[in-house]
Amino acid sequence: MKVSRAKVIEHGLACRCPNCGGRTLFQKGRLFKVNEVCPDCGLRIEKGDGAFLGPLVINYGVTAFGIVVPVILFYAAGKLGAVATLCICLAGSLIVPLFLYRLSW
Repeated sequence: MKVSRAKVIEHGLACRCPNCGGRTLFQKGRLFKVNEVCPDCGLRIEKGDGAFLGPLVINYGVTAFGIVVPVILFYAAGKLGAVATLCICLAGSLIVPLFLYRLSW
């Protein structure tokens, strides 16, 4: 099956198989377990060299520049206290990567 790069990106943003677009990228009933093979089209979903580099960069970038930096700027501007800043940064650093895991795959 020949799929364009635009379709692969579209399927990726929808958390679907990059080849057929089926909802088969992740195992049913398991939020974080990726299938080894797409049950619909048979595409082998392999973890190649550097497979975790993409998700790591996406999660780190969104967490650092979307949560931590703005919260620290609010603290520097005097809008937040130290305890609130630490709590928000800690909570954001733990929760945001969980929400982005499936999308970053």
